[in-house]
Amino acid sequence: MRMPDIDWNALWRAGHARRFMSARDPGFWDKRAPEFARHVQTDGYASQFMAILKPQPAWRVLDIGCAAGTLAFPWRHG
Repeated sequence: MRMPDIDWNALWRAGHARRFMSARDPGFWDKRAPEFARHVQTDGYASQFMAILKPQPAWRVLDIGCAAGTLAFPWRHG
């Protein structure tokens, strides 16, 4: 019995594309948004960071797609 030749690289690429396809869909992130917001509201990291930083009203924040806005979001709404 001869084993068929398997293109493992092609199988990996196909699996990888299926796995990350949903992350490219804006609807995927729309469904995750409440989870991110809940994390920002309940996590003590942002409030501790802001207490150390002591931001001033005249300061500005530039958030360039740095994850879920764990610091930028509380700064904006603080």
